Amino acid sequence: MERRRTPYWVLFIALGCALIEPATHVWIHYFPPSGTAPSGLHTYDSIFYLIPMRMFYTGFHSPYATVQDVLGPHNILHFTQIIDYVHGCMGLLGHWAGLHEFITLGISNGLGVFLYLLAVYALLRRIIPRASGGAFTLFALSGGPGGLMYIVTGSLGMHHVPNFEPYFNRYARYELLEGAFIKPLSIMPRLYYTLSLALCLYGLALYLDYERENRRRTLLFAALALFAGTLVNLRIGPMAWGVLLLRVFVLPPAERKRGFRLTMLLAMPTCIGVMLSL
Repeated sequence: MERRRTPYWVLFIALGCALIEPATHVWIHYFPPSGTAPSGLHTYDSIFYLIPMRMFYTGFHSPYATVQDVLGPHNILHFTQIIDYVHGCMGLLGHWAGLHEFITLGISNGLGVFLYLLAVYALLRRIIPRASGGAFTLFALSGGPGGLMYIVTGSLGMHHVPNFEPYFNRYARYELLEGAFIKPLSIMPRLYYTLSLALCLYGLALYLDYERENRRRTLLFAALALFAGTLVNLRIGPMAWGVLLLRVFVLPPAERKRGFRLTMLLAMPTCIGVMLSL
């Protein structure tokens, strides 16, 4: 396949989506609605990202360590996940730059979104080169009908109808809050998803490059990407490897044996990533 640079318009869309998170954090922190005060959180999970962001300049302090904790409140063993150290490094950089940790978290999330969307485009360009542009645009900019439904029901004055919130919440919880975490708008506040997906999807793209070019270095980089992506989020790595396994069954019979052998080879870094992330 011919090597081409990522088009500027793809970078523009990825950057535009990436700016949503830092802009949201700036808005929440500096411009809260009248009569309110910022809580310091964006989502209910934000606290689990903010605590690791402080760990390098607070001596690995965990506010969840009680007086009965034999490790004490300051101990590196309170932070066992790789993503904790990713947040910690970003938090340290933000601390040196004089940024509030909540703003740094928004920038970190935005960076994850940017890398994720670039990985999505890289994979689409290898799978469906002629339709990759349209597919990427639809994927990056579509957020499901949940947000649109909320706007429409609000314009019709339905938000104040009795029982609107309990009924709509059942839908919103899975469409807007706890849905399938692969749509960009659903996972923007979760670096451990965007970074893991970016690594794993780029690993799949590199694997497809290896099939065409037969360069061992490319296969090595694909394995490292799957390993790192699994290490960041063990839910994503096995899913990405499963895509490779399913692909074996649609390969031409002459290529199926080789495809299965390579897929089993890539199971090793994925399994190692799972074991180390437990």
